[in-house]
Amino acid sequence: MNIPKVTRWVDFVVSELTHNELEYFEKMIQQIIKEKNRIFLEEPLTANPKKFKGIKIEDAELTLRSTRILLSRKYKTLEQVAKLSRSQLIALSKYGFMRKSMIEITDLLADNKTIISKELYDSLKLPTDCYEPLK
Repeated sequence: MNIPKVTRWVDFVVSELTHNELEYFEKMIQQIIKEKNRIFLEEPLTANPKKFKGIKIEDAELTLRSTRILLSRKYKTLEQVAKLSRSQLIALSKYGFMRKSMIEITDLLADNKTIISKELYDSLKLPTDCYEPLK
C-alpha cells in the first residue's frame, strides 16, 4: 500500500467514522507508533479477534467495496493500522488524525463536490468548531 492509497483510505475512513471513533482511532495510531517495536497482535486489538481470521489486509487491494465491507465489521480500522509500516503510520498521523487537523478534514468532506449528511458533519465537528454545515 503506497502513500496515495493510504491517503484515499484515510479520506474514506474519516467519512465513515463518528467523531468519537476518530478520536479513539487517533489514540490507537499514536500508541501503535510508540510501540511499533513490539510484536503486533500478540494480544487482540479488538473484543472479538476471530472476526478477522483469514483477512489479510496488507495483501488486499483496498477497493471502495472491500473497505466498506471491512468497515462494517466495526473494529477493522485497528486491524488495518496494526499491519501498516512505520512510514505509513507516520503518514497517516501527519495526514490528519491530529486534533488540530479535524477542521480541515471536516472542510474537505463538506466541500461542494462531496455530498455529506448533516448528521455526519455534526459527528465530526469539534466542540470548539464554530463552522456551520454547508447546505
